[in-house]
Amino acid sequence: CRQPGYVPKRKLLTDPAAIRALESALKKTSIFRNASDYCRCRDTYWIESFNHQLLTYLPKRVHFGMDTFVMRMNLAVLDWNENVQRAATSHRVYLNARRPDHQAPSRVLVVKKFKFVQHIWEAYVHMNKQSTHPILEEDDGSDEEALFLPGVGLEDGDFLDDDDDDDDLNEDEAALEDEALEDDRV
Repeated sequence: CRQPGYVPKRKLLTDPAAIRALESALKKTSIFRNASDYCRCRDTYWIESFNHQLLTYLPKRVHFGMDTFVMRMNLAVLDWNENVQRAATSHRVYLNARRPDHQAPSRVLVVKKFKFVQHIWEAYVHMNKQSTHPILEEDDGSDEEALFLPGVGLEDGDFLDDDDDDDDLNEDEAALEDEALEDDRV
């Protein structure tokens, strides 16, 4: 600032060699070499907003394994991308009791949409659609009972109960009950 009466606190460079050395040192910095990367960073609002959103999915006090960390990071990015710059329904004014002259207006945002959850669920179901039937081992002739999953491998018209022994037991139980009733009558 070269204004009338301005006295600099530090000594101005007048030596051409010192000026060239300072210029070459500044030109070697990454900020100078990659100035296009920094030209839009006039404020950090969006970065701070995303970091706040990130803390919803990745709290700092909890340690996550790498797979869980990556999954939660991806969920945070999907949530951010879907809900960033939501429309405001109205504005609300917060009053501070200690500073009644200071009023801080705040936007009341529309409810968040979580469409990405439905897309993730559909992708999960689609990926696992082929693997709904278990891979059964070949019959080795042993008498061990096979793993039974209800409804797996049944065709139309098949019934789950194809064992006649249970029906015989039920008939025997019914006969015993009939005998007990007849004994009670006599």
